Amino acid sequence: LGSIVADAAYKTKWFQENGRLYGNNEISLVLGVVGFTLITAVTVRSLFGSDSWMKLKPMYTIISPLGILMATLHVVFMGYKGWNKLFDYSTKKGQPSITFMSTMLPLVVLLVNFGLDTFGTKKRAGRQKIWKHSATNAAHL
Repeated sequence: LGSIVADAAYKTKWFQENGRLYGNNEISLVLGVVGFTLITAVTVRSLFGSDSWMKLKPMYTIISPLGILMATLHVVFMGYKGWNKLFDYSTKKGQPSITFMSTMLPLVVLLVNFGLDTFGTKKRAGRQKIWKHSATNAAHL
């Protein structure tokens, strides 16, 4: 959306005096477009793809988190300038920055995804083994 409305006459705070975008806005627009493209590709492939899970696994394990990371960085680069007043209750009637709040959920999702990749999803609970897809694995017992 930002690339559509990126006009010097409309968004004056995004542009320098010479008509070029500021560096953070340029990076933000690129991250937004590429992140949106990656997430759209994963979504379309999920909706209309008919290949096996093994062929689609790289798309879900690599491209999807990368698209979420790029979309999150897009929002960070757009609004990090206002984060220094995050806990200053005299600005915005005590409300925190919208860009800060909107990046917390995707960052938590990426952190959990990274944690599950690092530590694995199979855990032992006494003698029982808790499986990620227990219904699928129970059929093989």
